[in-house]
Amino acid sequence: MNIQQYKEKVLKAGLSDEATRVLLGLGFQVHGEEAYIDSLQIAELLGVEHKNLMANIRKFVEDQENLTAKGLAVKTGIIETTYLNSRNQSQPLFLLN
Repeated sequence: MNIQQYKEKVLKAGLSDEATRVLLGLGFQVHGEEAYIDSLQIAELLGVEHKNLMANIRKFVEDQENLTAKGLAVKTGIIETTYLNSRNQSQPLFLLN
């Protein structure tokens, strides 16, 4: 889903004005024609610790890889990367489509 498709989907969802503003205000990154949101933003929106969200995403990716190994083609839309924290240390980060 590209950014324009995402915006249209959010607007058609009939959410509250506040929820719509939050969802449309997310900081997307574009790779190719796909829009991604990073796991730090998702953790903040959900009110969970980033490390716990990362563990859940890793488990999801592992499950998808196991399905692919069994012959089931799965497109996850997840990119693993890093960011620099406030101490200028490289930390893991996922971009999710």
